[in-house]
Amino acid sequence: MNQASQSATNCGGKNRVTATMSAILDDATPNDTVLNNTSLHDAVQTFALDSQCADISVRLHQVGATIRAGDEDDKLSVYFRHCSPADFRVSRDAESFVIENIASPWERFDPARWWRFPHLDITVPVRERLHSLRLEADHAGLIVKNVAAQKLSLRIEGGSCTLNRMTAIESSVRIDSGSVRWHGRLGDITLDCENGSAIIHGMPPEFGYDARLRNGSVRFGSHHLHGGIVADSKPGTPHATVICSNGTVEIR
Repeated sequence: MNQASQSATNCGGKNRVTATMSAILDDATPNDTVLNNTSLHDAVQTFALDSQCADISVRLHQVGATIRAGDEDDKLSVYFRHCSPADFRVSRDAESFVIENIASPWERFDPARWWRFPHLDITVPVRERLHSLRLEADHAGLIVKNVAAQKLSLRIEGGSCTLNRMTAIESSVRIDSGSVRWHGRLGDITLDCENGSAIIHGMPPEFGYDARLRNGSVRFGSHHLHGGIVADSKPGTPHATVICSNGTVEIR
C-alpha cells in the first residue's frame, strides 16, 4: 500500500517537483522501491521492447547515468541507484523509448552518506538494434560504453559525457557548457562547442572537415587552428563540421 504526496515550486523558470513517498510493502517485487525517512532502496525495472523499437532517448537533469549495451536484443533495463523510479518518467511506443527525470532525487540525499549519490545504470539492447541514441545531460555526468548506433545525438548543458568504444555512423554533438571525451569509431559528425571542450578520437586519417572558430582552438590531427575568427576546410570522407565559439576541440 503506497501513499504519495507531491509539491511543486518554480525555481529559475523551471518547475521543480519534490516527491515524498511512504510505503508499506506487502508482496515485494524487484521493481518495488521503498522510500521512508531514513533509507532508500535501489530498484531495477526491465522493459520488453518491440522488434521495431530502435530509437532510445535519455534526458537527465542533475542525475548521472552509465549506459552500456546488454546481451539481449529485446530488453532494456534501468537500475535506479539510490533513487526512486517515481522520480522518472518513461514514455514509449512501438518505435521509441524515452526516460527522463521529472523530480530531483537529491531532495532525499543524505550528506552523511555522501557515497550513495543518485545514479542510473541503463542497459540497452545489443548494438545491432539501435537506429538512434539521443542523450541530453543538464548538469549531469554520462558514461557510455560499448554502444553502437546509426545516429547519435548528444547535448551537454553543463556536465560531462565520456564515450568509450562508442560507434556512430552519423552524429550531432552540442556542448553548451561542459566536456565530451569520445574514443570509438565515427562517421560524419557535426560538433557545436559553445563553451567547453571536446576530445574525439576515432576518425580515419582521410577524414575531411569544415571549421569555424571564433575563440579558442581546434586541432584536426596535427593541424591546429587557434586565436580569433578563423575558417578552414579540407575535403575528405567521413566529414567533420565544427563550430567552436569558445573552447577547445581536438578531433583525430
